[in-house]
Amino acid sequence: MSIFKTTIFKLISSVILVVLFIFGCKVVDEIKKDLYVKITTSSDLSGVLWTSATLYGEVTDDGGKAITEKGIVYGKNPLPTVNDTKVPNNTLVSINGDVFNPTGVGRIGVLISNLTVNNRYYFRAYCINSYGVSYGEEQSFYTKQYEDPKVTTTSITATSSSINVSGNLTNLPIVGPIVGSGFYYSESSGVKETNNFVLSSSSIDAKYNFSATIPQLPDRTVYYVKAFVRTAKGVYLGNELMVKTLDSPMRTQLKTGLQVFYSFAGNSADESGNGFNGTTSGVILTADRFNNSNSAYYFNGQNNTNISTNYSGVLGNATRSFSFWLRRKDPIGNSVTIFSYGNLGTIGQAINIAVGKDPTGNLILFDNGGSAAGTVFNLVDDKWHHYVMIWDKSFGSNVTSIKQYIDGVYRSNTWSYNPSPINTVAGSKLLIGQLDPSKNDWRTFLGSIDDLGIWNRVLSSDEIQYLYQSNYRP
Repeated sequence: MSIFKTTIFKLISSVILVVLFIFGCKVVDEIKKDLYVKITTSSDLSGVLWTSATLYGEVTDDGGKAITEKGIVYGKNPLPTVNDTKVPNNTLVSINGDVFNPTGVGRIGVLISNLTVNNRYYFRAYCINSYGVSYGEEQSFYTKQYEDPKVTTTSITATSSSINVSGNLTNLPIVGPIVGSGFYYSESSGVKETNNFVLSSSSIDAKYNFSATIPQLPDRTVYYVKAFVRTAKGVYLGNELMVKTLDSPMRTQLKTGLQVFYSFAGNSADESGNGFNGTTSGVILTADRFNNSNSAYYFNGQNNTNISTNYSGVLGNATRSFSFWLRRKDPIGNSVTIFSYGNLGTIGQAINIAVGKDPTGNLILFDNGGSAAGTVFNLVDDKWHHYVMIWDKSFGSNVTSIKQYIDGVYRSNTWSYNPSPINTVAGSKLLIGQLDPSKNDWRTFLGSIDDLGIWNRVLSSDEIQYLYQSNYRP
């Protein structure tokens, strides 16, 4: 019995010794790893940016076992391990002039990218040898928050139909991805995001400049402009600059021979520069063809409703051109006057531009004081229409030789009455909306009149098109 017990005891002791040997070696290795492998995590965070970070550590003692891998582990949770995200020094790298070996004792340096802006990350240096994985102490950092763009509208110039504008971004490297850049613009100060805009013609350059051209603008118009930069966080506006588009060559050309021009932009002033301002009676301001309020005059068809002036008109058989806009919706009975001047009591000695009616339809008339010619046109559609009437003695001596354009299109004369030579004599001054109140011959216009101009020369077809298509003011 004692021999059996002794045998069993020896067998159990042998097993225990084997187990103790095996696990004892591991315990020793763990102790060696913890005591002899020395690794630190650097607290140098000077390389932390917005979406990247340069992180450091160092292995100062390998515990007698060669280091086969070293690097940095990181994550958004504390105590990251190699099972999280690890970035090894797997090749010989150089950072800011420092060289880092992928193995062995020495410094660790890695560049981590694709981080999230303004987030906290935890990291530790690690190394691997035959003992296993060792870690340095834990450190943490916050990636930087992008700054708001600092935008400046730097320069602005204009032609007669466009604006060239430049902007600058003073802190491009720290604002994050740029979604777009450009310029907001408006005819009113206080430009904001709801206004019209153009995008930059090219990307922001190495000096953080960007520019664009705002095209297809009317001439002689004031604009306010702000540069903008758009990021994922929103839109950032620069300062506001103001510029006025230049006179177009055509606008300058139209000043030649201009006698009077009434744009009726809030008043009855003569904008030709010749000083023949009007005096209103019974008329009221209304919207023009662009729906601009207080930019045309409405005549109600009643007596003493007119705009009087001190302009004598183009006289004799001198060349003349008339341009004006009309809007009328009521039926035409007897002839009514758009404007008149001259010796109204004698045939052939006065001008009475009028609208009337004959059996074939409504007429637009060039009335030479009881001698008239014109063309049939639908004048009562409640729409704005542009009219130009031109006479030069080279066309022919009498009233039937006038040339008429409606909405930019030439219209031949289709009607005449008692044609006689044109020889306008001084008499009544230019009166808009009526014929001759002094003789109780009112013939007051019913409807709206706008942009009445008179020239002492022939308007060209290009000038007529410009007057029709633009919002001309001298």
